[in-house]
Amino acid sequence: MADVIRLSTKTAIESGDADATTYGDRSNGKSKVTVSNETIGPFSESLISPRDLYPLHAERMLLSTALQLLDEGMNYLNDSIGMFDDGDRLGSDDALQHFQALLPELFSCRELGDGFGAIVSSVFHSLKNLDGGPLSGKQLQTLRQIVRRISTEPYISFDEALDELEVLQDAGLEVQPPYFKFAADLLSE
Repeated sequence: MADVIRLSTKTAIESGDADATTYGDRSNGKSKVTVSNETIGPFSESLISPRDLYPLHAERMLLSTALQLLDEGMNYLNDSIGMFDDGDRLGSDDALQHFQALLPELFSCRELGDGFGAIVSSVFHSLKNLDGGPLSGKQLQTLRQIVRRISTEPYISFDEALDELEVLQDAGLEVQPPYFKFAADLLSE
């Protein structure tokens, strides 16, 4: 397995890190990215943020809105998982419902790409198809993993999004709207 390189927004000069290399435009003082030789695990929180990765696009309302909603959603999912682990199923479900309430507004950001829209739509239908039933710890972890993916890769391709939808299905969640089953039955007749 290849090492993952941590990206930081501090310059080598500012950090005093001799093992770091700075890339980017030094003249305007805004677009500096430092690559450190330090390696981290695959889901570390110290990865570069989309706001740093897409500095020109961060001013666009759509991406800004999506990133804000995804941050808020991640907080709700983290709260839900924490309460689930503590045995507080009611609190966990309440936090999950707050997350679910963000999904329609997040879906309005689907113009970011087909992959983004497919994931948000599938997460929405996964929760709706439960008809208020509880999620397992594994399912909560899977939701958090997928939301983390689109919060760090908002421009995810549709093919990569399909891989994430398989992960949802493998966790026992139904990603299609219920009426798709009826439409498929009608088309097969």
